[in-house]
Amino acid sequence: MSIGYLFKGDLGSGVVVIGAPDLESTYETPLCAIESPYGAPKGLTGKARAARFRRNIFYARLLVNRVIHEGHAWLASHLQYTQPRVLDDDDPGDRELGIRLGLAANERADYSLFGTDLGWSTGMRYGLAHAREHGRPTYRINLFSPDLDLEDATYEELVELAKDYGLITNQRDPRPGW
Repeated sequence: MSIGYLFKGDLGSGVVVIGAPDLESTYETPLCAIESPYGAPKGLTGKARAARFRRNIFYARLLVNRVIHEGHAWLASHLQYTQPRVLDDDDPGDRELGIRLGLAANERADYSLFGTDLGWSTGMRYGLAHAREHGRPTYRINLFSPDLDLEDATYEELVELAKDYGLITNQRDPRPGW
């Protein structure tokens, strides 16, 4: 199984590499720091805001699934630190703490993977700068065709696309909580 449309090198205009990164790892299993959009734009409120979070979490979980099926371990601080009763992304202090802790954890990763189907978030840009600062290899992945503009796609549209691409194999809505 290849890891989607993977771009190695300059994240602005990389060379297409089909397959998982060939890495030297400190451990037997490479550790991947996953970066993808998490929050919602400031202008979104209420149900629209909640729907954007749901979509972004679903997309991040698709990335986690792909990394796991390549046999790599993963970190995704935007999924881990924002669990209920851990940190609140809407609280500026919690958000800053989560970003700082996530970047510290990412220092242990063998590489950083940026899921860009939904665009680039501020947090992803922090992750990119941090990876470059620490000399960690960076890769850009599109789970879907890079020609698709999905920045404003809804959760439901993303689910249907994931089914079309074989990323959800049971042809029903993903497990509850996705």
